Amino acid sequence: MTPGPGKTKWNVPASEIARNTNNPIRNIVENLRLDPNPDKPLIALSIGELSVDFNIWSCRSSSLAEEYTRVDMVAVPTAPIVNALWPKGLLMYVCVLGDPTVFGNLLPSPEVLDAVRESLGSLRYNGYAPSVGEWNQPRHDTRAVSRASKSASRDYVSVLRYIEAREAVARYSSSVDVTVDPKDVLLCSGCSGALDLCITALANPGQNILVPRPGFSIYRTLAEGLGIKVKSYNLKPERGWMVDLDHLEEQCDEKTAAIIINNPSNPCGSVFNREHLFDILEVARRNFLPIIADEIYEHMVFPGKEFHSLGSLSLEVPVLSCSGLTKRFLIPGWRMGWIIIHDRNGVFDQEVRKGLQRLSQRIIGSNTLVQGALPAILKNTPQEFYYNTLCILQTVLATDRREGLFLIHSRTYDLNINLSILRENPLEVSQDPPRGGSPPGDKHLTGRKAAFCPVRVRAVPTRNNALVAFEMLKNIEGLRPVMPEGAMYIMVGINMEHFPEFSSELHFLEQMVTEESVFCLPGQCFDYPGYMRLVLSVPEEQLREACHRIANYCARHFTISSISPYLVQRKHSLPCPTQAQPTLTTISTKAGGIEDDM
Repeated sequence: MTPGPGKTKWNVPASEIARNTNNPIRNIVENLRLDPNPDKPLIALSIGELSVDFNIWSCRSSSLAEEYTRVDMVAVPTAPIVNALWPKGLLMYVCVLGDPTVFGNLLPSPEVLDAVRESLGSLRYNGYAPSVGEWNQPRHDTRAVSRASKSASRDYVSVLRYIEAREAVARYSSSVDVTVDPKDVLLCSGCSGALDLCITALANPGQNILVPRPGFSIYRTLAEGLGIKVKSYNLKPERGWMVDLDHLEEQCDEKTAAIIINNPSNPCGSVFNREHLFDILEVARRNFLPIIADEIYEHMVFPGKEFHSLGSLSLEVPVLSCSGLTKRFLIPGWRMGWIIIHDRNGVFDQEVRKGLQRLSQRIIGSNTLVQGALPAILKNTPQEFYYNTLCILQTVLATDRREGLFLIHSRTYDLNINLSILRENPLEVSQDPPRGGSPPGDKHLTGRKAAFCPVRVRAVPTRNNALVAFEMLKNIEGLRPVMPEGAMYIMVGINMEHFPEFSSELHFLEQMVTEESVFCLPGQCFDYPGYMRLVLSVPEEQLREACHRIANYCARHFTISSISPYLVQRKHSLPCPTQAQPTLTTISTKAGGIEDDM
């Protein structure tokens, strides 16, 4: 047989979608020349794309290396770092892209593991399940199913449980501002899968979406592969990374399909207040644009700040809110996310709802084992688990600095504890255990108001990572960190005028790896040159070591020779002038006391 017309050899090109799909972070990092200092174990406060299973038993000379002598599972940023480290036998400390699980200091709750074991052991969640839609048999008919049709009854209960998964998400996502209906819940394969569905449902090739700058690169990756253009609106570092509302409105045009709002922010760690969210909604309302709200860090908000779901505040603008289990429950690999449709005026009813349902069928539903476990995960995970995570990321409450359990009384079971509440209602130490008993000899903190609800939390004898990083970096000449208010990251500005030997922050960060074996993600990965992003979920001692190395590196290369006299006078005031100078707050063990400790 002769070959088809026009073909004389194999030529199988990639599709336009494949060619146009790019990850800016990977593109930038893989082109960096990284050659770590062989005398210092690498501390990568950056990104991980690969997981390589190998044992490293020895390190070269460093005293820190002698303290950490073996790693079984190392998440590595990119292949170039593997190639640089593998022949040198270097120990790596790596914090990966949004993955809080790598170091083993942030583990899922036992209740979460129990829930998925029960789901797996029931053998009822091994099949397909719809992401949306309703079971066509009324709930009260369950008992009416014939006993002779035992398998059919079991299948019904199984599908009913999948419905209960959406009901559980609806309850979990409801607030005093809005009650979420289960029919408005769409289960997805992780939050990134939810964002993919939203962008694909709202935008056509040739249209554009508006994304934050600096912002997470996944929005560009998902959109541009489909021929959807990306336009950026600015965030203001001098105002804690709030949206530049004028610039946002300037970016809106007749081809804009949607606005993406990321709150709390990756990479900035900012948390928008209620008034600012209303201002954003007003811009969207004036331009008749729906909003895609990336709220995966909704529960990682530091004390003194409060998260408000954009959809819960919107009376007119339709909002697709995206979240999931990934961050709060520390299980990113389980791939369970969701979309909440907030649409009080039915703008999405005609086409978008059906479009989301059709698009969800491309993966034939999300992880069914986790769907089966979802109600128990959302209901049974104790508040102390969430609080312990926040302790590591930002805030610490301590009694006598010993390892152990104590009781703290809070107004709410959502332990994003606001320290202003504690100041208004001081806590005191009591030797008397609260009703229900407690471990013998334990001290207890008891609120003075009986309306408080007791919640058990673990006393963490460590300072918080966000404040540790900020306090250490703000004193380094040439750097200007912006204190985060949530999420897992801190953005640090690099005054390149003070480092004239480097052509860009990429060159600056490459050389920092060479000299100090510290790798931070360049701001260019987030469309924001002149900054670097540090991840805060690393163990504190590694974060401190990294900051010490960064300080030494900057001290060696800092210069004022090319700086104007005005900047020379200002060189000691690098943190943003409008940024409040935070202090680490702990609870005093003395009755009624709260004292600063930094």
